Amino acid sequence: MLFDMVATRDHAFYMRNVPIPLDMIFISAEHIIVGILTNVPPLDDTLRSVGVASRYVLEVNGDWCRRHGVTVGQRVD
Repeated sequence: MLFDMVATRDHAFYMRNVPIPLDMIFISAEHIIVGILTNVPPLDDTLRSVGVASRYVLEVNGDWCRRHGVTVGQRVD
């Protein structure tokens, strides 16, 4: 799922009603990956962020980034 947060800032997410682990990819307005949270535990209320401003957040299945070689600094098209 892709979130367009409109505002560029340090966004935080939790996993309250999400039953599976996710990777969260934080993307700048310039389409550069600025942070990644991997295998975020499901059904958890802990707020998580990467400490860097982003415009978009892409959620994918847990461990997807490692399996596909996705890293901070890559461009998203």
